[in-house]
Amino acid sequence: MVSEEEFKRRMEETPPVEYFELMKHGEGLFESWTSLAFQEPPDDILGRILWSAGILGQLVVSLFTFPAALGAFLLEEAVQSYGMGAYMLSTSKSYDMLSDYLDGYKSFIDSAEIGAKALATLSPITGGSVLIYMNAAKAQALGFEYANDKNMLQQAERDETLRKKLLDAQKYGTLRLQSSPSQAQIFMNGEDTELLTPETFKELDGGSYAFLLKKYSAARDVEETFEFTVNIETGRKKEIYARIPKIVDGVSGTAEDPTETETPQLPTWIKAEVTGDYAIDGDTFITTTGERIRVLAIDAPEIGRPWADVSKEALSLLIEDKKISLRIQSHKPLDQYGRTLAICSSYKGDIAVFQLSSGLARVAEFEDDIFDYSKYYAAEQVAKDRAIGIWS
Repeated sequence: MVSEEEFKRRMEETPPVEYFELMKHGEGLFESWTSLAFQEPPDDILGRILWSAGILGQLVVSLFTFPAALGAFLLEEAVQSYGMGAYMLSTSKSYDMLSDYLDGYKSFIDSAEIGAKALATLSPITGGSVLIYMNAAKAQALGFEYANDKNMLQQAERDETLRKKLLDAQKYGTLRLQSSPSQAQIFMNGEDTELLTPETFKELDGGSYAFLLKKYSAARDVEETFEFTVNIETGRKKEIYARIPKIVDGVSGTAEDPTETETPQLPTWIKAEVTGDYAIDGDTFITTTGERIRVLAIDAPEIGRPWADVSKEALSLLIEDKKISLRIQSHKPLDQYGRTLAICSSYKGDIAVFQLSSGLARVAEFEDDIFDYSKYYAAEQVAKDRAIGIWS
């Protein structure tokens, strides 16, 4: 889940006005050659002559490397086509499908960028421009992801099936794995996944995972490897960027720790709107779609106990054939009986407060709840002071 803060942080890492500066991925020839056309001419005469000679050299080279320029252009077109697919899914409001599609889109951009880097050295003017486009495409993918997350949550407020799918995914963790160089074989816990970086792993159980990346270097005729361990937390998405050390003359370079970023898969709270059908007791009711809702913050008398029938009737009046707003903690959406746990509000306000202030329930607090119980204890105290309901 890309929060507003995370979106701003990532955009600050890649300022749009400095895209061409960020395209200096290499050193020496690649760095100066592909960015030369984007530099301002020097002020001194000698510098301007050298700069002009460099531009002229790029034009001459570009004339003889037209196939490379065409290849770079076609890579850009392919990324644009992939991006158009994301746009079409977004306009059709297929947000759940778009979420999976964007994982493939980001991986495709990464792969296309590898080819663009190679072609940019042969055809610097076209290739350098394509590299700038690739970074713009990354920003576009991030924008799609941010907007899609918001749209999907809004859709989940009305779509019970989607909401349950999102909340069910909280039982697992997600890992997006990238490497430099990319297209490395991925081994997880000693097993060949038959996948290459970059790759996204979903529905991972919480715990520690051992990864081994293998990449054959044709230039050095050696297979380079990198091993590391990742700890996966349920309900969170982790992104790993690993650099595979080069082996030169039989000696491996220094291995760097992978770069890690981690974000929640869902915001702290998920909103929803349901229509109440009937009450089971004073703290649980059924919706018109058959969903069982357990009202958070209270514990009403069990059926057969004093005041149980009155408490049930009071809840019935609040929910039957009425719109109920739910606020669900994403880290704890269900109880052991499969009931949705939610702070519930009807046309009369917070249902738990109404039941407590009427003396028809007690406060039920749990350590892992993340909301303030002050108003609930205050409502319970009102009933105690008035000696009504279960306090009579």
